[in-house]
Amino acid sequence: MADSIKVFRDPIYSLISFDKNEDDIIIQIINTPEFQRLRRIRQLGLSSFTFPTSTHDRFSHSIGVAFLVDELFKTLEIQNKIEVLSPDGLSIELEKKQLKLLLKLAGLLHDIGHGPFSHAFEKVTSINHEELSKKIILNENGSILPILNSIKDEELKKYSAHWIVEIISGGTFSPIWAKEIISSQLDVDRIDYLLSPP
Repeated sequence: MADSIKVFRDPIYSLISFDKNEDDIIIQIINTPEFQRLRRIRQLGLSSFTFPTSTHDRFSHSIGVAFLVDELFKTLEIQNKIEVLSPDGLSIELEKKQLKLLLKLAGLLHDIGHGPFSHAFEKVTSINHEELSKKIILNENGSILPILNSIKDEELKKYSAHWIVEIISGGTFSPIWAKEIISSQLDVDRIDYLLSPP
């Protein structure tokens, strides 16, 4: 049983575990060079220069956001079939577990484009981290898109990369309530940020 679980010790949630069977895609993405570089990107920007213990990083934050999506889904009372729109406008029915995996992936990847010193880097370079996230996710020569394209589920295999980009960039992903779990005024991203250690 223990061999089927991947566990991360987290400064906020203590232990975060992913099932190696159910969450295999998530674990594969965590192991990519693109995601591992987030270990060196501070969640709280330059604040660690003033507060030396303020060292929460984007790696831990992104795993925390994916964890919060999972926790939130345990409390949602939604139908087992949810209608979503494909990038080409087709109506597709996803099961609750498919939508949960999609949103966990979006939570995991929402900050993949952050540069050094987080938002301070954006102000100096005028490079938006969401635009970089989109490029990293959709990069055919990168590590992430081939993993998303290897998902066994046919709908997610075909559309997940585009749906993830729509969700994290505040695009037209429907249903809106699902997108707002990741990108809204009170989303899992902000909840994890508010819980970040000072």
